Order: sequence, then structure tokens, then C-alpha cells
Amino acid sequence: MKRVVASVLTAFCAASLFGWKPPPTGTKENPSPTDGRRSWSAVTAEVARVIKLCGKNEEGFYNDMGVLDLNGTLTAEEERTQIAVWSAMSSPMLTVGDASKWRESSRKLLEDLDFRNVNQDIVGRQAYPVLRKDGAMVLLKDCWGLNCRNKVVTFYNPTDKEVVLTLPFRDAELGGKVRVVDVMDKTPERNLTGSITEKVPPHGAKLFRCFGEKALMRNLYDIDSALQGVQGGDVQFRHVYAPTTGEYLLKVDAAPNVVYDVQVNGLFVKKGCRGAAELKIPLFLSENFVRFVSPDGRVPEIKAIRVGE
Repeated sequence: MKRVVASVLTAFCAASLFGWKPPPTGTKENPSPTDGRRSWSAVTAEVARVIKLCGKNEEGFYNDMGVLDLNGTLTAEEERTQIAVWSAMSSPMLTVGDASKWRESSRKLLEDLDFRNVNQDIVGRQAYPVLRKDGAMVLLKDCWGLNCRNKVVTFYNPTDKEVVLTLPFRDAELGGKVRVVDVMDKTPERNLTGSITEKVPPHGAKLFRCFGEKALMRNLYDIDSALQGVQGGDVQFRHVYAPTTGEYLLKVDAAPNVVYDVQVNGLFVKKGCRGAAELKIPLFLSENFVRFVSPDGRVPEIKAIRVGE
């Protein structure tokens, strides 16, 4: 195929690399250039914008991060990173231009069936942050079912320096021995316990399938997994998962002296919390709704929450 066959998508010509048809409904913002050319700063800005939407990502909603830049504006490393993060975010893989001029490294990745299956998984939710360090981060994605023992882990480094990232498998929601499969570079499979450590080059990314012996309850909810100011002075976590109905420990990482009330599934559990706090909360089997409400009408400065048995 010498040239990508064009199709019309929201008033500009684009082509679906995988023939993936976006759902007819959902939220969509697309400020990206229509000629498929971006600077690296534009790529990282788009990633930062969409990461903050993961609290809204659910069935019937999707992310369109705009067309991929495969036109030579980015370096080969930057192109691969862009493709990897677009995949982690479950964005349609769209581009414009002459496919015969693509870099071989980008083409090889896009044509890889295992990689395409990461982008076109049956769950369809975007990845969410589970680790941040020195401007880099690790993103976690369910691909074969929610809260299952198979995950996709993406190491993403938008900075100008190499970063070493260590992700505890507990924060990847995996227990026991974990089989790690390198989707991008096809390095030999590894069997690890405890954690995974990766050196990520500047403007680089690494993407792995991780198969744990057992699935663990999601423990960490970064603030980007929340909705802020939806009902005035509040922060909402809408997908807090519990494996069984019961009482769980909630740890709140909040700014010092910030005052807030805690609601669970619409009922107040505790009022007048200040700063970091620990309390027991009742959760139902499957997904729950945890809300933090500020009595003064301002959005409370919640950084993250941890939920455990």
C-alpha cells in the first residue's frame, strides 16, 4: 500500500491505521493540527491533557488524541513513544500523509498484531497513572477485563534526561510471580516478583504486557483518576473497586489544613476531616462512588487516595 486511503473524520481527512471505528457517541476534543505534524512539546501537551480525562473514561466515552505525526517532524524515538502512549490511552490510531515514507521502526510497531491488540482491547478504557517520578510516569491499563490479572504497563518519559522507574507490582494490581512480555522491543520474557524497574531514555517509552498469578484489589487512585468540581467544591472517584462487600481502610493524601467531608455511595461517612486522613468506609462488591466535599465551596486539594482491606 503506497498511500493511506483517506476517510473523513470531524472535518478533516484522516486514515484509520487499524480500521478501528470510533463509537458514535462520547466526548471528543481535537485541537491537534490537521496536517499530522507536531512538535514534541505538542505531543507531550496532548498526553498531559488526556491523562486528566481518565476519570471520565467509561463505556460510551472515548479519547481522540488527534492524528499521529508520522511525517518526519519527530525523531524515531519520539514517534514510537507517541504511538505507544496513543495506544495506552485507547485513542484511535489516525494519520495523514504518504505511508510509503514512514520510518521502518514506526511501521514495524504499527503492523505488529500484539501491539494492535493493546490499542484495540475489549475493555476500551484509557490507562491511568500509578507512578510519577522526575517528570516521567508509569501508566496502567486493563485490556482483557476490568480488575483482572492481565495488565498493560507503559513507562513514559517526556523529559530530556534518562529516568529510572521502579513500579511495585502491588500498584500494578498484580500479585505473586508476574510474567512480563515486551510488546515494543520483543526482548526476552521475564518472570519477576515484587516490582519491575526500567531505564527509560529521553522522550522514550516502553510498553509491557504483565500477567500476574493473581489480581489484587486496586489500591491507588491518583487525582487524575478523579473528577474535580463536578458538583461545586468536590472531588469524585467514580470507579472505586471492591472485590467483596465490606469495610475497607481509606487513606487520603490531602494538602495540610484542607477541610473536607467524605461521602461513599451518596452517604456521608465522616465530616470535618483535615489534611491527610485514615478512616474505615463501607464498600459494595464491584464499583463504588467516593466523594470529597469542601464545606467552604472550594475544590478540596486531594492528591490521591488509597483503598485497602
